[in-house]
This record gives sequence, C-alpha cells and structure tokens, in this order.
Amino acid sequence: MNLPFFLLTLLLAGTLAACGVRAQDDAQASASQVQTAQTQTAQTQTSQAQSQTQSSQTQAAPTAVTRSVRTVSAATGSLSVTRSASATVEPAQESQVSAGTTGQVEAILARSGDRVEAGQTVIQLGSDALALQRDNAQLALQTARITLRSAERTSGSATLQNEAALQAAETGAELARQQYTEGQALLAAGGISQTELSQLEVATEQAEASLLQAQAAADTSFNAPEEDLELLQLQVQQAQTQVAQAEQSLSDTRLTAPFAGEIAEILIDEGEFIGAGSPAFRLTGAGRQRARFNVAPEDAARLLEQGEIWLPYNGLDYAAQVTGSSQTEGGRLVEVVAEIYASETRIPTGTVTQFNYDLTVAEGILLPSSALRQRGRQLSVLVVREGRAAEIPVTLLGEGGAQIAVSGLEPGALVISPLPADLSSGTPVEVLE
Repeated sequence: MNLPFFLLTLLLAGTLAACGVRAQDDAQASASQVQTAQTQTAQTQTSQAQSQTQSSQTQAAPTAVTRSVRTVSAATGSLSVTRSASATVEPAQESQVSAGTTGQVEAILARSGDRVEAGQTVIQLGSDALALQRDNAQLALQTARITLRSAERTSGSATLQNEAALQAAETGAELARQQYTEGQALLAAGGISQTELSQLEVATEQAEASLLQAQAAADTSFNAPEEDLELLQLQVQQAQTQVAQAEQSLSDTRLTAPFAGEIAEILIDEGEFIGAGSPAFRLTGAGRQRARFNVAPEDAARLLEQGEIWLPYNGLDYAAQVTGSSQTEGGRLVEVVAEIYASETRIPTGTVTQFNYDLTVAEGILLPSSALRQRGRQLSVLVVREGRAAEIPVTLLGEGGAQIAVSGLEPGALVISPLPADLSSGTPVEVLE
C-alpha cells in the first residue's frame, strides 16, 4: 500500500470520529435543554395555580362589613283600617196598599208627597151598589129575626095546650082504671051485673087510648117546634154573616193609610177600575229611617259587632245602629241595614251618601309592613340582638295600609324597618338614631 494514501485514510477516519462524538454531545445538550424548559413551565403553572387558589380563598372569606339600619320597637296594639261604602237612605216603615174589593176609582183624596194620618182615606171607590147590597142584607136579617120570634111564641102556646090535654087524659085513664077495679069487686058481691062491668072495661080501654093519643101529641108538639126553631136560628145567623160581609165590602171602598206617613206614589187614576188585591198606592212612614249598603262578608261581621256608623249629609253626621245583614244575590257581598237615630233634621228619602267606617282588623304586635320578609310561605322579621341581625319567624294576623299585626314576637324587640332585601341573619348591624 502506498504510504501517503494510508496516512490520508487515517486522517479522514479520525476526522469523522471526532465529528460523530461532537454530534452526540450536541444531541444530549439539546435534550437536556428541553427537559429543563418543561420543568420550568410546570413549576410556573403550579405557581400560578397556587396563586389563583390563594386569591380565590382570599375572595371567599372577605372581612364582615357592619350595616347601618333603622329599627322600630315592637308594641302590642289593635290594628284598625278605614274603609268606605255607599248607603241608600229609606224609610224604616213602608207599605204598598192594595184594594180590598173590586170597583171604580171615584176620588183620589191625597197625592204623592202629601202627609196623611193613620186611617185617613186616600182613595175612594164607587160604593152605591155595595151600599144597596148591605141594605138588602140588613132587611133579610130583620125578616129572619121576626120569623124566629113568631115561631117561638107559637111553639110555646101549642106546647101548653098539649101538656094540658095530656094531663087530662092521664086523669081520665086513672079514673077509668079505678072504676073498673071497683066494678069487679061489686060484681063479686052481686052489686052490679056483668053487662055493667063490661061497660066499665070498655070505658077503661077508651081512656087508655085517649092517654096514648095525648102523649103522642105532646111529644110531637115538643120535638117538631124545637127542630123548626133551630132551623130559623140558623137562618138568622146566615143573615148576620151576609150583613157583615156587605158592610166589610162597603168599608173596603175606602182605601186608607195603615199608619201616619207620606204618600210616595199613587198607582191608579180616577175613573179606572181596580181589582181586589191590586196595588193602589205606596206609603212611607214619617218616623224612623234606615240605611242599606253592601260590604265584604268579613266587614259585615265586624260592623255587627261594632254596632254604630256615621252617615254624612249636608255638613252633618247622622248616627245609625247596625241591626242586620243578609247575603246579596251572587254571594260576593253582604247587604247591611242600619237604623238611623231620630234627629231634628232628616236625610231625604232616596239619598245616596258615601261614608267611612273604621274596623279593628286584628290585635297583636304592630309593625310597619316594610319590616316583613316573605320567602314562599315563610314570613319573618329581623331583629337586632347583640349587634347582629337575627331572623324571627312570625304569623301575620292582619294588615291595613302600611301597617301589619303579627304574633310570635316579644314586645319591645328592636325590629329592623325598612328591611334591606340583602340583609341576612348574623350580619353585624349598627342602629341609626
């Protein structure tokens, strides 16, 4: 082998070996740099996560801030509300008078607005035909009475005659029986003949027959007149009834006021015919008045307990006593009636006046409605205890306007009002004066 070529070969191999070692070192150095960078990145991320965690923990537990609030002292009392209603004034006594008989209106003696006394005639119906009926009934009554008296006298005389005849027949029969008995004794002694005794026997039989006839006549005269008299007495009673009916019909032609008052309305004109039972006029009493108004059922019950209301009219207040109530048609409201006390002046009938009335809704702890908190069905208030807000459940008893009545709270407690929506139980608070 050529020496120069050999040396050149060795020099080339050494150069290549040196280059390979250097490349391996460079690769190892690059890998070490990558690993170092990854480690630094992980440490940075861990540090940031810990920083975020510390920041989050710092935000979750801020320092408590004291809130300034105002309070009211819980006090026991009655919660009252003022409401209004419209009342219609009407007379306490009112009547619609109807005709008692059929007839033609002859005269109207009082007009709408006129004051009348009890029993005063307001409308007069035609009465000529009814007066004639009454006169005829009275004549029939007189005739029946005369017939009865005549029958009573006749019956008395006949009875006396029959009783005398009966007594005579009884005497004759007794005498005939006695003579016949004596004849039998004489016949036995030979004092009379058989023929004479037979004649006495015939006489006795005739006397007995006469007694029977007299007895029958007496019985007939006693029973028959009694039945006749009863019939005649019944006819007299019937005639009396007809007279009473005729007089009542005649009286019904006068349509009178049943009580003292004012004519509210005349319902018929002169010359018209009116049937029995048809309304003729309407009368209102001149005395007491009453008011009618509608309220909610719960208000009606409380007004009945309270008793008194005041009705304003023309600058004056008129006291009225609540006397009763009734359900209105539909059932949503209740009609209340109040009697207005008598006074020197009167509210005109038909006047509609609006009035206010105060009602006690409930009794309990009185608070402003702004102190109440509602979460679903749970009601509560916040009170101040040892410098912090404390939540107390309560029961609502009633409300009116801006005030409420509750239970479940001790009198004297400091209740936060108005209650901030974000204030929670346990928050430090400072009470403003």
